[in-house]
Amino acid sequence: MASGIRALWLVAHEAAALHHYWLRPDPHLPAFKTTTWKDQDRQPGAHVHVDHLSLSISDFVTGALTGQLQWYGNGQHGIITLVLREDQCRHRTGRKRVLLAYRSEAPHGRPLELEVVQAMQGYADAYAKAQAALPDLAESPRPFRKVLASRCPHCKREIRYQREDWAGETAAYKLPIGVNIPEQGREIGLTPHAQWHWGPDSRWPDWAPLGSIGPISHQPLEMRPRRLGPKTG
Repeated sequence: MASGIRALWLVAHEAAALHHYWLRPDPHLPAFKTTTWKDQDRQPGAHVHVDHLSLSISDFVTGALTGQLQWYGNGQHGIITLVLREDQCRHRTGRKRVLLAYRSEAPHGRPLELEVVQAMQGYADAYAKAQAALPDLAESPRPFRKVLASRCPHCKREIRYQREDWAGETAAYKLPIGVNIPEQGREIGLTPHAQWHWGPDSRWPDWAPLGSIGPISHQPLEMRPRRLGPKTG
């Protein structure tokens, strides 16, 4: 076959039994979760789920055999998600909207130490691209005692804030960034990105090129600890 794909595994039952496969897919055996049903006339139907798409069997098979389905794995290239909080600069000459990076996550939502992620190759370039794309994004944070500190992108004053989620009127956003996973990455639950994808890489969910960023997504917040005001003086 021109696509190089010789078999497709459509998993319609007991998908949870393949938990380890979903965490580490096989480049030689493309497997995909599939939903089946019967309509009001008792005729069977099915959809294949890939990259947040739901495709009919015929569309999926046709696309797979014509190059829409492709395997991506490139050395130590991995994906980290930065969680950004929407806030407001509290300095009396500022009062403008800011986005503050306060948490980082591995794939599947596992929390990571932000300082560990910041040391990875590709992080600095990706953060610079994020600042260019998001003018309200504050500087990459640094630890300050038990909290984080950054600088407002507008007035350049220091802002101190906590690492936890906090709700109310604030919103949070998730931003995937592409980094080079260090050899010891497995010790903290990180592995290079290796996955079957559909279509061009510009539309892959939760993915970003090495040293760059992917599409930002909104996330609701539930808890709000006390906020620390900016340093003034």
